[in-house]
Amino acid sequence: MADRYFLLVEGEPYLAACKAWKESYERSVEAARKFVEALGATGGYSNRDTLALSGVNAVNPLPAGWKRVPGKRGMPDYMIPHEKARDPEQREAGIAARKAMDALPKANDQDDIAQLIGAPRSVHWKSHGKAEGWRSVAVSFFHTIQVTYFGDTFVLLAPDTRRVIAELMAQHEGVVIEGGEWTPPAGLRIITEAEHDLMLAQWKVSLERTKEDASDA
Repeated sequence: MADRYFLLVEGEPYLAACKAWKESYERSVEAARKFVEALGATGGYSNRDTLALSGVNAVNPLPAGWKRVPGKRGMPDYMIPHEKARDPEQREAGIAARKAMDALPKANDQDDIAQLIGAPRSVHWKSHGKAEGWRSVAVSFFHTIQVTYFGDTFVLLAPDTRRVIAELMAQHEGVVIEGGEWTPPAGLRIITEAEHDLMLAQWKVSLERTKEDASDA
C-alpha cells in the first residue's frame, strides 16, 4: 500500500462534502438491505468501485429471474439477475431484477472528494526529456482516497507522495516532477495513525457507556 496521510476533516467545504458522502452511503446501504431482505437472503456483495450492490447471498429455491453463482475460496454461493436465461419468463424476470438492483441509490463517488482536496492519483515524472513515467499513489486500486468516519468525525486516508518523489529523484538523474507534489489544504489536519486509532477507541467507549446508561435508566 502506498504511503498515506490520515487527515482529520475540520473545515469547509470538506466537512460538508464528507457529510453528504456519509448520507449517500448510509442511504445506499439501507436500500440494499431492504432489497436483500425482500428476496429472503441474509446478505449481499458490493462492487468495490461504486460500493453498489452487485450480488446477493443465494437462497433456496432461487427467486424467479435469478441464477446461482458458486462461491470461490470457501465463500458461500451467491445469486445475480439472470437476464440471459433461455426461458422467456425467467429472462423477463431477470431483466426486471437487474433494473431493480441497478435502480438502488448509490453512494457519492469518493474521488469527487479527492478532486476537491486536490489529492493526486499518481506522480508524473520526466528525466532529461527522454524517460517519463507515472507512479500510482492512490490508497487503493479503486479510489484515490478513502473516506472513513465514526459518529460525526471524518478522517480521510489520502496519498502522501513525499517518499515516492524522493525515491524517483534518487533513482533518475535530472528528474523533474511534472505532477503529484501535494500538501493537504487548510481544513484538513494531519494526524498519526495512532491518534486516529485512539479517537476511534474513545468514540467506541463513549458509545458503549451511552448504551449502558440507557439500559440502566
